[in-house]
Amino acid sequence: MLRLAFISIILLQISPTSAQDIRAGKGQTQVNQTARTNEVNREAAFEFNRKLGRGINYMAAKIDKNAHHPYDFELIKANHFTHVRLGSHLWKHVGVAPEFMIDATKLQEYKNAVDWALAEGLMVVMDPIHYWRDYTNADLPMLLKMWEQFAIEFALYPVDRVTFEIMNEPESYDLDLQAIIQGSIDVIRSISGNEERMIIVAGQSFSTRQALIDAFDNNVVFPADDPYLIATFHYYDPRAFSKQGAGGNLNWADEGDNDPEWDAVASAFDEVVDANNNWAMSNFTTPLPIYDGEYGIDNGAPAEDRLRWLWWVRMMNEERGFSQSLWNLYSDGESSKGFGPWTNAEINDPYLRYLDQTVMVPYRNRYEAEAGTLDGEFIVEARADCSGDSVVTAFHGQLGDMIELDNVYMGRGGEYDATLRYQNRGSETAQIILTSYTDTGEFYDSVIVQLLPSGEQWIAATLSLNFQAGSNNKVTIDLNSKFSALIFDYLAISKGPYYDNFYPALALEHEIIKNEILALGTVSSSKIKVYPNPAQKAIHIEGNFQNWIMTTVDGVVLSSGSKKRVIIDHLKPGMYLLVVDGVTQRLLIK
Repeated sequence: MLRLAFISIILLQISPTSAQDIRAGKGQTQVNQTARTNEVNREAAFEFNRKLGRGINYMAAKIDKNAHHPYDFELIKANHFTHVRLGSHLWKHVGVAPEFMIDATKLQEYKNAVDWALAEGLMVVMDPIHYWRDYTNADLPMLLKMWEQFAIEFALYPVDRVTFEIMNEPESYDLDLQAIIQGSIDVIRSISGNEERMIIVAGQSFSTRQALIDAFDNNVVFPADDPYLIATFHYYDPRAFSKQGAGGNLNWADEGDNDPEWDAVASAFDEVVDANNNWAMSNFTTPLPIYDGEYGIDNGAPAEDRLRWLWWVRMMNEERGFSQSLWNLYSDGESSKGFGPWTNAEINDPYLRYLDQTVMVPYRNRYEAEAGTLDGEFIVEARADCSGDSVVTAFHGQLGDMIELDNVYMGRGGEYDATLRYQNRGSETAQIILTSYTDTGEFYDSVIVQLLPSGEQWIAATLSLNFQAGSNNKVTIDLNSKFSALIFDYLAISKGPYYDNFYPALALEHEIIKNEILALGTVSSSKIKVYPNPAQKAIHIEGNFQNWIMTTVDGVVLSSGSKKRVIIDHLKPGMYLLVVDGVTQRLLIK
């Protein structure tokens, strides 16, 4: 049976719906607001949050010691992060009351970090009040004076690229959080240039997920009438796994796809969505954009489990339209959560700094076309408007030309969104076959997609594709029609829409021809095995059966028989269906 689907991407999600709808793939779409009488237009806030995308934390201690360097931000961009969260302990460097002047040298060092990040095209979350553990309600005048100085110093910085986070992890539930938030907002908004500045607000008690839910439930902590707010939480659950230090013996989701720990994360994030919606309905307003400002696992955790957790939390954020930021950049000791070393060598020579690609590559699930194995009439070209500085171009492509992307990581099997960034400079629609394979090289799932003419406009073709869990999966892009000029940049795998702030692409509806999902082993469960697949000259049908039928994906019968060896070298390369005693599987002929 064939399924014809039309998949489109919503470029802008204005407000969340229920967690149930999000789990069904609807993302942060508009909820029924007919009962609301005082709606706030948060369109700009949701767009800002979408562009924040995937970020990483730059630690306060590094900036406080003036150990930061422009190369750090080159490295962040090269690893496909779109923003950086900049911490600092500037509250330790202020003068006496009542002005509480911030030390000019320390402020300039922090400002350097913001400038270097912006120079690389990164967006910036300013977190200058990072972990003021001893803060009490009596310190509110100092906090407000500091934000007055920040608001003046950064007033001319672009409001579409720089956001202020009021305070990181207000520790105690005894604090007057409403006074902290409303007082800081009033001070920031009073400074010209910051009237539409995005401001990030949190719950108390270390800004945990539950703290944000409690703040929403409190109902009056967050001002409902400010359209430029983003709510944040930090996620380190389960704590026994995330804080292992040198122990490293507690596992996570190591029982396979059905391990309950996968869905525990999904449910935890759904609770944030529901609390946000309930807050909005109670205040006759629209929900807030959500930012997962910190998540990470100690390096002492088992490596495979740590990667699975990082990968899944990233997926859960994307599925719900949350922006996100890893904790943190450097320090890869057993009891730290960094992704690169921080020894005297890296401290003294910034150009020795790096991020561990054995974690970064599978974590981001983004694969450059030029890094794949090319089979056919392809040319690798340097381009300034693409990821990785190169693209793969097919001039006068032929049926059967193929790009193979290896070592595709999937922590959990299932259906995911695969986004292909491409240009079709020809005058006609081109057709490709996108196919996933298992760790052992077995055919798993495929779709046929029409790539529309685009001229020099980059297009994002997003489609659903099934994957098996594994660290060495493979994806192929097979050309299924002739064309004049087709250019490929990268393939990204996500849950929910994939957005690239550096190399955006126009999201269009694409016609997808896809077979009903057949789990790997459907045929073998009938004691029938078909191999090889893909095939070139002949296939073999192993097992006891009565007959087989070969058809096109459109259902046109090409041949039938009962012999176990089927000659196929007369067929054009492409996707076909083989029905053996009523059981269908896809067959790729190369």
